[in-house]
Amino acid sequence: MNGIPNSERTLVFGIGNNGRSDDGLGWNFLDAVSSLNGDIAFEYRYQLQVEDAELASHYGQVVFVDASVESLPKGYSFRECSNAASMSYSTHKLDPDSVMILAHNLYQAQTRGFVLAIEGHQWGLGLGLSDRSRENLNKAVSFFLTDFMLSVATNHAI
Repeated sequence: MNGIPNSERTLVFGIGNNGRSDDGLGWNFLDAVSSLNGDIAFEYRYQLQVEDAELASHYGQVVFVDASVESLPKGYSFRECSNAASMSYSTHKLDPDSVMILAHNLYQAQTRGFVLAIEGHQWGLGLGLSDRSRENLNKAVSFFLTDFMLSVATNHAI
């Protein structure tokens, strides 16, 4: 631990599966930013689960990074998690909004949650990213390292 309270730290979940080409974008994102200083914790996930709400509740902000099948104008999108009163979940998979609702409702967390979606193109079995998805990954990493991290460092809303 680096002496920084968890409530001021950032947790980044990389969600995906490196064995399914571009579905590994979340994990590749973590690989690209994992050398950042001790203010950030990283967690690799195949999918989110109920237990992740408890972990998220200990941080000031949580970023969920995942591949998207949607066409995204910048190759990635960034949004704050919804605080909608309703959520859906199963015993096997949760979406980021539901994880954050659970963190708020079960643990009274003041944690802010964000989703960084990166546009993918190939979803079949295989290792490695498509060229277009690697470009989108680089754009998302650049955004995270500049805009997001600067907003955290200066305590400004993104």
